[in-house]
This record gives sequence, C-alpha cells and structure tokens, in this order.
Amino acid sequence: MPRLYASIILLAAIACDDGGDTPPPAADAGPPKAACMKRDHQTTETVAGESVKVVWPIEIIGPVAPGKKETLELPDLSCIGSGEQPLAEELDAWACVDIFGPGETVAGLEVAVWADDGSDPGASLPASEGIVRSCDTVEGANEAETAKVRALCDELCEFRGMVHLPASPGGVPIVARVRTSDINGDGTIDFADRQRMPFVDTWVYGVTLQRVAAKGTCDPECAAEETCHQGVCLAQTTALLTAVAITENSYSTIPIVSGVGRIKGDDDLLDREGNGAIAGVVADCNDDAINGASVASSTAAVETRTAYFQGEYPSPQKRATEGDATYVLLNHPPGEALIAAFVHNQFCDAAHASDCQCGGLEDAPLTMDRDGTRASLKLVGGRRVRVYADSVTILSMRYGLMP
Repeated sequence: MPRLYASIILLAAIACDDGGDTPPPAADAGPPKAACMKRDHQTTETVAGESVKVVWPIEIIGPVAPGKKETLELPDLSCIGSGEQPLAEELDAWACVDIFGPGETVAGLEVAVWADDGSDPGASLPASEGIVRSCDTVEGANEAETAKVRALCDELCEFRGMVHLPASPGGVPIVARVRTSDINGDGTIDFADRQRMPFVDTWVYGVTLQRVAAKGTCDPECAAEETCHQGVCLAQTTALLTAVAITENSYSTIPIVSGVGRIKGDDDLLDREGNGAIAGVVADCNDDAINGASVASSTAAVETRTAYFQGEYPSPQKRATEGDATYVLLNHPPGEALIAAFVHNQFCDAAHASDCQCGGLEDAPLTMDRDGTRASLKLVGGRRVRVYADSVTILSMRYGLMP
C-alpha cells in the first residue's frame, strides 16, 4: 500500500520584551555541510567509458554505510575483476517462473533464451524456447525423466510450473524473456491472450547458466554421469534457471506507489510505444544482498525515477537499497542502457561537515577505517541491458557482475 508522508510545520511564538518587536538572535546553525554530505547530491561518473549520473546514497540522517543484508558487515567484493568464466557449452535447462504481483498461474507463459552477445535479442530467433507447464503435466524425455522433473518442479517451483529449454547456451551470460504465449492459438499474441494471462513482457539479464551443483543426498546413489540435486539424480549437463513474470497490475501500480504517477505509454501495453522499467537486486560475491547501494542508468531521462524498496513496497523517500537490496528504475526510455550500482567507499564525519573533500568514483577496497575527511563512491556492479517499451527488464547484479 502507498506510504503517506506528512509534512509537519512547527510554529514558534516570538516572545516580546516590554512590548518590543525585536526577535531574539538566531541560534548558531554551525558551518554549512559540504555538498557531498547533503541529500540528493549528484555527480557524473565514467563507467566502462559511459557517463552515468549518480544520486549518492545519502538519506536525511546522512550517508548510508554499505552493509551485508541488514548488518554493517562489509559485502564481499573479492570476485570483482577475477575474470573467471565457466566453460561455454550447450546445457539442458529447466526453468521455474516466479510471479511478481497478483497472479494465479504461470502455466501457459512462454520462456525464451539467447546468448547475451550485446545484440538486440528481440530482433533474432532465440537459442531455445518453451511453454511453461504445471508441475503435474510437465514432461521429460521418458517416463523416468518425467518423474524426476515433476519431483524437481514440486520442490523448486513451489508447484507452479516448469519449462524445458533444451540446447541452451551455458557458461556465457544469457538473456531470458518471459511473456504470455498464443493461448487461443490464433497465430498472434494479442489482447485476447493477455486477458487470460495479464503479464507484461519481462526480460532477464545478468544470468549465466551453469551445470547443476551437487546438493542433498539421493537414494539410490546417482550414476557417474549424474549429479544429485535436491534428492533427484540429474544429468551433469542439466542447468536450472529461475525467471520472473511481472503482472500488468504491478507494472501499473508500482509507479503510483513510488510517486512517479504512470509510466509513459501504459494506456496501451501492446502497442510497443512508450517507456519501460528496470528492476532487480544488488548482491556481493556470496550472493548476499548489499544494503546502501545506489543504482543509476547511463540513458535515464528527465522523467526516469529510481526507487528502492522499504519492505514490500518502494519508497519515494529512499536514496539507497535496504536489506533485500531491491531497486526499480521507472519511466525509463527504450534502448540500450548501462546500469551501475555504487556504495559509499568513504564519507566524512560530523567534524568535517564543512571542509569535507568531495571525491568521485574510486577503486580502493571497502574499509571500515574511515578517516572522516573525504567522501567517495565505489562501483560494486553493473551491466549493459536493453529496455523495451511496455516491458520490464530484470537485472540482478550478483557475484561481482561488472560491465
């Protein structure tokens, strides 16, 4: 529900001395704060050769120190710049689809994947695609595999449904798309289909398919060419993916809650005209959410607004992520964009409010030993994505993902 913010005006009566009208001297407000210590301080930083305007993570009470989840423990950024990449190979992928917003089923949604090579995935055929089936109707290659994937669907997808994506690009970044399929079979995805499954197109970036990891125990034990995962023996070349479907209701109401009003062009969500949105989370090398991160886009427009979730709802007042590290950029123009996340690397203490040295982006390691004399930012994640009109782009900056 929307959070209401009231402005409180304090009225102070001026005491008169013997009928005089001279007010008492104003209290000493102290030296003015440096610009980089004030709320809504903004600078332009260069990231991967592109200019990004960043609103610094400064709340009303001051700079937000970076933390892991809801603690002040520093996030682990040791994997940034490691350059380690898994082996590129075809994988047999199975995907769950989560619903963001009020929705009853994912069965009937279409999921497609492309290798993220920087081109426009919407202009080319996907590497693999399929239709989500309910857990009790999903099919494997044979009876034994069907039993396995149905058990896995019940365990991982919370009984909602699963889709098979054979010959998917593994070991490289991918782009996934979730959308309503041609449910009525008339040859097009149109209003009639969206009436039955009211979801906007959702594009997922920042994901790399990898071979399924060993987890749990299996009885009987798995064969040599299999991996035990959640009690199910799977071929070693199996990959698992979780995508998300955004309901039309969420697409329309979240901007209102965030104080934006409406996203340009949302009066017709099928005409492919207007703006879109970007959302996701910021996490460290251990996939722990980063509290205190500020997210910005290289192609944000004047009407674009960044909001951060405070609990279950976005707050217009926040300037940095909270414990779950969820962000959303609303009313974002379509096209390519470099999305980057920053945290405070250093910030001045109260003793240096007036002579604070306002630096920009620096690559020094995060530290708790702040000298209190300067303020700077550190890049903690980023990626180039593509935004489509009337659609949502999901970018979760995890595991040191950098542009």
